[in-house]
Amino acid sequence: MEICEENLAKLDPGQWRLCDIITGDETWLYHRSIDSKQSNMAWCSEGTAPPTVIRRSQYDRKNMFVIFFRTTGPELINMIESGKSISGDY
Repeated sequence: MEICEENLAKLDPGQWRLCDIITGDETWLYHRSIDSKQSNMAWCSEGTAPPTVIRRSQYDRKNMFVIFFRTTGPELINMIESGKSISGDY
């Protein structure tokens, strides 16, 4: 809450503009796409087996991406090397 109040205090007198603020997030992107539970649903006749549903394994290949953006669009999209982590020094 404190950081929000500090940012608002800088926006009010005009020291900052909203487009000067950069924020970021990280996400895992898997190498293969698996359908959602909703799209895998199917009607089955009595006595027939339902279709096989493939589930994602914790060992599926994936990469971590970090994205920094502002109101005008992305500033940086970067893939993180395997075994590395995101820290405050990034």
